[in-house]
Amino acid sequence: KAEDAEKVLGKYKFLYKKNINIIPGSGVNTKLFKKNTIRDNNKLNILMASRIIKHKGIDVFLDLVRNFKNQNHFNFYFAGIHEYKFNQFDIKNILKIKQKNFKFLGEVKNMKKLLEKIDIVVYPSKYGEGIPKFLIECMSCGIPILGYRTDTNKYLIFNNKSGFFCNNHDEYAINIKKLQDYKLRKKFSNFSRKYCINQFDISKINLLHLNLYNSINFTTI
Repeated sequence: KAEDAEKVLGKYKFLYKKNINIIPGSGVNTKLFKKNTIRDNNKLNILMASRIIKHKGIDVFLDLVRNFKNQNHFNFYFAGIHEYKFNQFDIKNILKIKQKNFKFLGEVKNMKKLLEKIDIVVYPSKYGEGIPKFLIECMSCGIPILGYRTDTNKYLIFNNKSGFFCNNHDEYAINIKKLQDYKLRKKFSNFSRKYCINQFDISKINLLHLNLYNSINFTTI
């Protein structure tokens, strides 16, 4: 991210714009991750997918699931791997939720197939990371994203255009209910898909890498 580059450079950040090139993520195959058909029905499928570690905001998502316990218009899914060797999150917190409208999927090998069935993605992570591949795959599929306004998410979520920034638990719940509106989800989907093709398509990202490598002057010692 641009912010990370500036932090690393510190007092030398005046060199930043001239000598640092920022490439927005690893890109996505937009021909593979095609735009979903927006379903006009009474039940929405909501997904969070991430590594199961503390700072990914899993507790926020689980609280949200509990909040919708007796609401039949929503199905919640969590997909992710529990990385035991450097983990502070107890996976039992996920496994003990026995609601009919919640399912823990564990590791998902075919994310493309899963995303075809998803209407909304919740990503309450505050983890210091680059641009998550998962989120640009969601954008390519035209799936609205809800998340905190982090240094990463501000490149991926455009408030009230492709998704919503949510500052707390209540705002996640309110915005999920807003997205029951078929026309709003369709609007967000169209924006996300178009933006993803323009900014994150793998062919464009590869070209950025190629141009960067070609611009480097290598000297033989």
